[in-house]
Amino acid sequence: MKHTFLAIVALVTCFTITAQENVSSKKKVYEAWVKPVNSFDVIKGVLYETGDSSVWLVPSLQSDRITEFQFNNIELLKVRREKSVRRGLIAGSVLGTGTGVILGLTATDIAFLKGFFTAVSGLYFGIIGLGTGAIAGSVKDRFPVRTSYENFDKYKGSLQYYSYVDEKPVLPKFVHRGFIDPSFGFARAGGEFAANVPVSNYPGMNTNGFSYKGGVGYFFTNYFGVKWTSIDNVYSVEGYNISMQWSFHSELIGPVISLPASDKFRFDFMPAAGYSSAYLYDGSEEFYTGNGFGLSFSGKMAYIMSKRWNVSAIAGYTTSKQKYEQGGTGKANALDITFGLDYKFGKKSL
Repeated sequence: MKHTFLAIVALVTCFTITAQENVSSKKKVYEAWVKPVNSFDVIKGVLYETGDSSVWLVPSLQSDRITEFQFNNIELLKVRREKSVRRGLIAGSVLGTGTGVILGLTATDIAFLKGFFTAVSGLYFGIIGLGTGAIAGSVKDRFPVRTSYENFDKYKGSLQYYSYVDEKPVLPKFVHRGFIDPSFGFARAGGEFAANVPVSNYPGMNTNGFSYKGGVGYFFTNYFGVKWTSIDNVYSVEGYNISMQWSFHSELIGPVISLPASDKFRFDFMPAAGYSSAYLYDGSEEFYTGNGFGLSFSGKMAYIMSKRWNVSAIAGYTTSKQKYEQGGTGKANALDITFGLDYKFGKKSL
């Protein structure tokens, strides 16, 4: 448990350092790709200014060469924050490696295997995080102007928001309200999920385990939404019987209260209620099954990488009184800390 706590502290420290690198008082710079009408060429530059019916691009902020593109000469316009791929690589690799280290530390209590599992898990999840971060950072917002002033005017608010030159008043920009937020991490059970488990020579439950979460939600406003969450916490059984495991699974729904701390950080509070099931299985055979009403209380810290992507850390508590089909009752409860990526949905073109 001590090693796991230190790993969590190290991950949060790395996460904070990474976030600090990206938080700056400097003006944000967005790259733009313009495909003119009747041309296969794509012109790339910095989105410098957005006017009533045109956008202006410069090759770089150090250049005095500026090019105007009027709406009737724009087929498609794409925008992405400068160096977003690099930000995604750094955030994804740190998040993935840290998650892998935590999972490796909790995989076994056998001392000589712990280092091996930790190294392999850290490398594996680090590579996954690296690839996921690169994909997240490479996503561009699409503005299909298609030579239409009506389309250009519809997207003008977002383009003004992305322009290097401040545009005031800024028109409303598109907001992505739907989201998914898968995450992985560490779970700590409050104790045995059931007394008098009907297994001969039952050695007891290892209360350190893994947590896997998946959520789908929608924000009605910037501060309030609703979310469905699926939680699966997995715990091994003490000793060398690695095929025997406990699972604590919950399907929950509840409100989301969001409090933006800055333009880069957001805190979400997420109480939820629903159905929970605790069951013991050996390999693929489930032989002791409980179910009951479940409650969950969790909080999320999200670092906003882009309009579509967040990096998140979630701390939660889930509890449920279980009634077992084979007889007996028990109380299942668990604390978890998970790390993941949030993806936000919005207008198809954006």
